[in-house]
Amino acid sequence: MNNKGFKVLAAMLSAMLTVTAVLPAEARADQNGQFVVYESISGNNMEQQPMEEIMDDSDTEKDREDTEPAFCPIQADTDSLEQADQEETSDIQTQASDTSDLFPKLILPDQAPSDISNEQATSQTDTVLTQGSEKVFVPVTTDAFKRTATLKGIQGNPVAGDHYFMNCLMQTGFVPDAQAGKVVGGYKIHYYKGTPYYFTIPTGIAYETIRACNAAGKTVSIEFLLQDDGFHTRLIDPESRVPGKAYYAPNMVTDSVKKEYEAFFDFLAKEFSAQDCHIDNWILGNEVNMGNSAICYHYNGGSKNSWVPKYTDFYKVVYDAVRTYTSSTRVSICLDHSWNDADEGRGIPARTFLNDFAKRVGKGVDWTISVHCYPAVLFETKIWEPSAIAGQKLNPNNANAAFVDGANLHVMTKYVKKHYGSRHRIMLTEQGFSAYYGEKAQAAAFVYTYYAAKFSGMVDCVILHTTNEGDKLNFQPMALYAECYRRIDSGKAADAKWIDKKILPIIGKKSWTELMPNFKASALAVNINRITAYVRNLYLCSLGREATETELDNMVTSLKSGRKTAASAAKGLVLSSRMKSRFASRKDYVKAVYKALNNKEISSKELSRYMKQLKKGHTMKYVTKQMTEGKKFKTICKKAGMEAGTIQAKK
Repeated sequence: MNNKGFKVLAAMLSAMLTVTAVLPAEARADQNGQFVVYESISGNNMEQQPMEEIMDDSDTEKDREDTEPAFCPIQADTDSLEQADQEETSDIQTQASDTSDLFPKLILPDQAPSDISNEQATSQTDTVLTQGSEKVFVPVTTDAFKRTATLKGIQGNPVAGDHYFMNCLMQTGFVPDAQAGKVVGGYKIHYYKGTPYYFTIPTGIAYETIRACNAAGKTVSIEFLLQDDGFHTRLIDPESRVPGKAYYAPNMVTDSVKKEYEAFFDFLAKEFSAQDCHIDNWILGNEVNMGNSAICYHYNGGSKNSWVPKYTDFYKVVYDAVRTYTSSTRVSICLDHSWNDADEGRGIPARTFLNDFAKRVGKGVDWTISVHCYPAVLFETKIWEPSAIAGQKLNPNNANAAFVDGANLHVMTKYVKKHYGSRHRIMLTEQGFSAYYGEKAQAAAFVYTYYAAKFSGMVDCVILHTTNEGDKLNFQPMALYAECYRRIDSGKAADAKWIDKKILPIIGKKSWTELMPNFKASALAVNINRITAYVRNLYLCSLGREATETELDNMVTSLKSGRKTAASAAKGLVLSSRMKSRFASRKDYVKAVYKALNNKEISSKELSRYMKQLKKGHTMKYVTKQMTEGKKFKTICKKAGMEAGTIQAKK
């Protein structure tokens, strides 16, 4: 992420510090089915330390600035960690209760309708996309997930990583039952297919937060949930109207209500699909395959045979609305980790639900998946061992695994890729690691899960749930976990080695390749800005033009993930007939190829050497191979975190 993005983010955040009420992001509700409100930072505290100063209070090493936020809100017990570095046999005995501030509460106040009037919300809506006195809608045209440097994110915290997540309570955007179908003051009128409807921006969605994240290059995921507040009963599926559940399935069987949902998401999609204000991942429901579980995060009611058809109808409503305005953002179904487990009949296995959904929604829909990748037993963080409670492996490395977690994530990712293709991306938008088994197991479970996701080739984010839910479910990070989060994917080889030194002995392995064959240490030093610069230069020198956004996204994604080497990516451009045709002489062609690979002019000595090789009958492919094996090219690749590779060529 570049410094410009953070300056924009800092400026936007600074303007919002007078609001202190915040909505937490954890997708799991409390025992009453209500959100747990985080303790916010007061305006007085912020006056003592301005936002600009907070965001500058970070590691400023030059080689870190492009890969790590200017402000990392994780402050581990560094003294104890340094001592542990010096004394290999000592442990960090920091208790979770003593490190509750490792992940500070959300410091950016979200402006929600509960904190502002409907008139204010309407005013915000009226000014979201204007140019002079005329509204101008410019749709977002890029997939933000392809441009992030890391997979890191913390729910509800827009400055803790590259991925932001928030819950949205849908019912707060609709008029109450008593006013449905009537002219309602204080709400924004929205015409859908000629019919007027009245909506407001629902709780959990904030314009300035989203704009700030967009400007800083962060992704924005919003999970849409439906609560029973006693005033919006019509929105709940008729078979699901049972009191006391956390969240409910939306009503897709009453025609007038379904049309109201269509209008509502048309309203939201238009507001939040713009280039400068867009939701990147629309998540529908919460663990929807577990429709009758103990807490019910998406209570369905009725026969299980009706769950997928009703959910698919809801998905189509939202998908069609979003695709009306942009083809670049994602619309995701939300599944839990029960891959082949039905929770004793209370749910549908995630794999079964996915297959039924995919069949019903159709082949032309580019659906994505939001997965909650908790350990099989939520508090058993030793995911590399059999479950102590079950007395067996609940997460084996085979297709029949009851659960998927960080230790066997590939079971799900390979299945999705094989049966549906890699365009159906996966986002790990909620997982927490309990402190119950201690600091070491907690940290190891996180690192294991993160690396499994990073090297799967299918997962684009790992967003953490870090709330203390009591008893065995204290997901607050202890010191080692927090320090691993700070160091992981930093782009620095030293940080990766530090993590290896701390975590691999806990798991009982000497190398990550023992656990995941696709693991590549070189990919842990990725510098997204350097990779982007390499690709831009490659296109400019080879084809004489800038790379299109699609070309740039695809090549950068392939290079940062390690699916392509820098040499193989360059081969198709520098050796193309299109590039050759741009130069009248072989000498000019050699100069251009060298500059495309190394971003500098070739020296007269090197040019003479390559020209002699060509005169001797060597092919241009062979000369290019020599360039990709040169010190300059390898240095560029090393600094960017790309695998250099080479070009296979005979003399």
